[in-house]
Amino acid sequence: MRSKKAVKLAIEDLEKIEEKLKGKSFFGGDTIGYLIIVIGFVSYILPIWEDVASVNILDPLKFPAITAWTDNFINHPVIKGDYLPSKADIFSYYQWCREELIPVFAAFWREDMM
Repeated sequence: MRSKKAVKLAIEDLEKIEEKLKGKSFFGGDTIGYLIIVIGFVSYILPIWEDVASVNILDPLKFPAITAWTDNFINHPVIKGDYLPSKADIFSYYQWCREELIPVFAAFWREDMM
């Protein structure tokens, strides 16, 4: 139940971002700025989070501007290259988190609520 609410909230936030990006390559126009560097990792990691959690948040038909932004960011010469960790390594890490850490925190939250 909690994960469905989180997905719903994420999609609502993406709808707001979609409006801001329409007609632009990046938030500041056609160049990468500090904001893009700070939040750009999301464009690389979100598809991995979706795979690990078996959810679809960033639908390219619903969010074409964000999809274009993620492609622009990941394929930009400043970003592309050896700077990003492999997707396989990131997937393994988040899969481990899901399998090992979530049950621990879930048990803690249940005990804390009693």
